[in-house]
Amino acid sequence: MDIHNLTRFTKEGYYSMNREIGKKAISLLLIMEVLFIGAIIYLWISDGFDLLIKIFITVLGVTYPFISILINKLLVARQYRLNKMVYDGMSYEFNFHDDEFKVVVRNNQIDGESVIKYKTLHHVIENQNFIFIFINARTSYIVDKKQFDNSSDIDLLKKQLLANSVSYKVSKSK
Repeated sequence: MDIHNLTRFTKEGYYSMNREIGKKAISLLLIMEVLFIGAIIYLWISDGFDLLIKIFITVLGVTYPFISILINKLLVARQYRLNKMVYDGMSYEFNFHDDEFKVVVRNNQIDGESVIKYKTLHHVIENQNFIFIFINARTSYIVDKKQFDNSSDIDLLKKQLLANSVSYKVSKSK
């Protein structure tokens, strides 16, 4: 198997990757919100708390998930802006083989090359436009699905990753 892909780093790919990473955080937010609701109910049915404290905790509990999501979106946008000089012109040239892939990363400042065995990968997430190859829980290569030589290469790559016991998840998001 020899599959080639040349992906240019884009803002769309960066934001899409961060949405996939953020999905786990949203699950944690939901758990936190359930705990907040439990605390709010306890506050309102018990007599030992001042009305001001009840109102404050209620407002905090209701707004916490929205504020947390907003802060995360602002941090992602800030990180992109801070590294824009590095990201501009960056490309990934992938050559996928039977049990490993080679990636050459190029940008305006440096060129780098790595050979990575599939069995060392953390996991892979595929969405409508990209494949994210995670080398650890938060760092991934972004592979643009439109840049494969032919569309059957995506299925071939997926089969090869699964054959090498790589955790592979398909997401419905863009």
